[in-house]
Amino acid sequence: MSLDILNTVKVWLNQQYIDCLGVTISESDNTDEKQPRWVIRNSDGRDNAMLLDYEIGNMLNIHVVNNKDDLHLAIDSDIQNGLEWVTKLQPKYGLEKHEYDENGVWQVGMLWLVSSDLSESWKEYIAELRSESGFTEEMSLDVLFYENQDSLVNTLNKFSLPSLLFNTRKLYRLESDKIPQWLTANDAVMSMLENFPERFSDPEVSTRAKRVVDDARNYELGGVTDEFPNEVKTISSLKIYNCRNLTSCELNLLTEKPIGYAKPHVIFGPNGTGKSTLFEALSFSISGTSSRHIKYLEDPDIKKGSDYISQVLAPLDGGNPKIILNDIESLLDAIPYEKTEAESRLRKADGNLLGQEDSINFVRKNSNELGVQILSGYSSLAEYVRNLVELEYEQSNSKRQNWLRGYGLSSNITRQETRLQKLVEYVINENLPQASKNLSEWIKKSSQFFSTDFEKGRTLNNELETHDSKTQRDRLVNNIASFAITNNNNIQILLNEWLESRNNIYIRVNEYIEDISPLVDDLRESLPLIEDELDQWGGWLTRRETQDLDEEPSNEYINALTENIEKLRKESEELITAGKSIRRHYDHIEYIRNDFIPTWANEKPNECPTCSTDHEDNGGIVSVVDKLHAAVQSDLDNKRQELNNKNKELKEAEQELSSFGQCPISEDRRISLGEKLHGLVGDTTLQSILIDEEKRVELKSDLRNLASKPESLHIVDNIDDISSKLASTILNLNAEGERVWSEPDKWKEINVALREESQRIVEQHLPSTLEAVWLELVLSLTSARWNIAGMPKFEASTSRGREKLTVKAGNENKKILARYLYNQAEQHILGLAWFFTRYLTDGRFRNALIALDDPAQEMDQTTFRTFSRFISSFIRLHNNNKTDLSLILFLHQEDRALDMARATNAPLHVLSWEQNLGGDKKDKSALKQYHLLGDGFKPTAPILD
Repeated sequence: MSLDILNTVKVWLNQQYIDCLGVTISESDNTDEKQPRWVIRNSDGRDNAMLLDYEIGNMLNIHVVNNKDDLHLAIDSDIQNGLEWVTKLQPKYGLEKHEYDENGVWQVGMLWLVSSDLSESWKEYIAELRSESGFTEEMSLDVLFYENQDSLVNTLNKFSLPSLLFNTRKLYRLESDKIPQWLTANDAVMSMLENFPERFSDPEVSTRAKRVVDDARNYELGGVTDEFPNEVKTISSLKIYNCRNLTSCELNLLTEKPIGYAKPHVIFGPNGTGKSTLFEALSFSISGTSSRHIKYLEDPDIKKGSDYISQVLAPLDGGNPKIILNDIESLLDAIPYEKTEAESRLRKADGNLLGQEDSINFVRKNSNELGVQILSGYSSLAEYVRNLVELEYEQSNSKRQNWLRGYGLSSNITRQETRLQKLVEYVINENLPQASKNLSEWIKKSSQFFSTDFEKGRTLNNELETHDSKTQRDRLVNNIASFAITNNNNIQILLNEWLESRNNIYIRVNEYIEDISPLVDDLRESLPLIEDELDQWGGWLTRRETQDLDEEPSNEYINALTENIEKLRKESEELITAGKSIRRHYDHIEYIRNDFIPTWANEKPNECPTCSTDHEDNGGIVSVVDKLHAAVQSDLDNKRQELNNKNKELKEAEQELSSFGQCPISEDRRISLGEKLHGLVGDTTLQSILIDEEKRVELKSDLRNLASKPESLHIVDNIDDISSKLASTILNLNAEGERVWSEPDKWKEINVALREESQRIVEQHLPSTLEAVWLELVLSLTSARWNIAGMPKFEASTSRGREKLTVKAGNENKKILARYLYNQAEQHILGLAWFFTRYLTDGRFRNALIALDDPAQEMDQTTFRTFSRFISSFIRLHNNNKTDLSLILFLHQEDRALDMARATNAPLHVLSWEQNLGGDKKDKSALKQYHLLGDGFKPTAPILD
């Protein structure tokens, strides 16, 4: 039974090695082979297996546990066997060449295959052992719970074996020119687009979708990364002078091995010795900026343009900072002064440099920030197509809005029915405008003022207001709109009926206006005199109550002044009468001159149409009429001037009479004005109106309005033709509106479908690429993955052309944001795993460098030892593939610095307090290098009995 289970695992592992790494598992005992090796062993009567992975130096011991009775005994035996191998594989002194492994220390791992019914028992016992012993710090532990042999493969596919780093190594094998294609989902998007038009039932939508696909086929596919440099920059040394508290510091990263090999370096120093400054100097030398520099640029308390180097990086006691990388001085005077530029530079180094807060901030970023960091450009083709469709939508929607505004319709209209009603309303109002409300008011007041048939005027006014009211027009519009939807010819019938009724009322209104035109003309001519009289009378009424006369004139003088006023008023009225006569003559000549003579002169240019006199000697009939017109115009102007002069004299005489406390308007005239204006003032006395200046102004305004004869209303001559034309216009505009109206909706449907498909592709693409590597790294850095509170997962979405992403965790029933479920240490692991993902997809093609500032800050001891084993495997991966890498770990705890240096056989660089250097500090480096193991110590190779 156990052998069958183990064989199932071996078959699965072999397929993983083939798919991911292009190798097969060997069962040969030839230790020179670098293929992964599978060995079946028997311990204490139990079959178990051992997998030797030479590339990452992982000895994975695989044990089957399916018997509850001997579960504790079996686990104890397995752990004891594993610890024995840990001891055997420690670096030793004096090993023969075949006994040591030049690529680094081997790690021991334990994998239990446990029957599901024993899962809780296994967890409880492992938890008990971990609390009593520190054995878990020495080797990695993993477990797979399975129900039966058939379900084991599904369990392996679901949880995999993260410590073997299959996805990580598959990605690591890709060259820089393959990375963009691996990251992008362009192939999946193109495959989706091939059948994309077929998903739409509307042929017009499908046609537009085909246009999109045709454009996509011509699109030049691109990647999602910035262009990589031609060569990877290797880091051999870093020298720092006058940077904060570091007067002189030199970090030597050269190894004794040829270029192409990897080496870890551990840097330790007490707080305040300059570890953060050393990390920042490395950041400046790699990217030309630092995270602290960016915070400085965005600090509102810092003056814009302030020099970071001289103000912050330079020592307090003076000195010019200098940073030299690989014997080449970094140009600190060329650092950016704009935050966006600094962020752009540092982003290109986020796969090489990990600051203290970067890992914990990863999971705390919002969905927009993570979307930019992880999903930005996940598919240049999808982005191109989405932009294309959104542009089509925006253009068609803009065209729709412009079309609406072109017909005076609100661009906020969203319903088709509302659009049609407003369109009909526009056509009716534009071609058959509503009669002015002022006309209705004019009819009502004119019938009162001119003492015409009051009832007739009121009835006519009511008919006009009723027929041409907004309510009636809205009723007509709604009826027409209901027919227009069905394209019914009844529109013309409705318009005919409405126009006939409208014509009938308009004709009677025009007749009414014409009937009282003479009265209006008389009022217009006498209006200046009436207004002056009203002002004189009203002014006198106002002054009478407060006027104090020093000396009253004689009665004879007042009588003479009164007689003169009456004489002037009579002469003024005579001038008005004479002016009316001249005006009628002028209007007649104006009509003859403009409407009759031009046609007459074409046939009889010299003959007078009245008396048949020949005017050839006078320049023809046109010239004679023009001269007569000018003469009458002159007479009219002279009369007006005489009237103005006479009114001026009258006004002065009235003012003089008023100054003596006498009303400047005679009693007879006051009675006449009261009778004349009765229709406007009603039962109110004219005198009470005139004493109130506001009411007097209002009364004069009413008189001026009455004296201005309104234009005649337009009568539709050919109702059938106009109705037919308007009906056609409404139907044509409705059809045009339907085309313009529906176009954005068609593109919107395509846009929604694209977003859905893009979402589906992201959900399928991420788990097999970035998320697969990231999750594998998360689990390989986790010391007890079976205790994780829900597996972390990327959840991506696309909204308004913007990619969003969140990190969530939980189970099938509930998922929440990981930053609210995981503790600080677990969040730190998520960010640390993302950093290594960025290194594999970007950083390693720019700089042969990984620099981690205090990566162990949130780790307990067990997790730290897990991290140490990961670093050892990661370095070994590079060594086996002869890839150069300087991996620098800045650790703030001495015991962990020593632990990491021993676990990875790394040189330990210790920062000292500057006051302890003695002598001339400029000639001494604050950084000292130590090797914990002597040259004779070599990593032991696994040799099986």
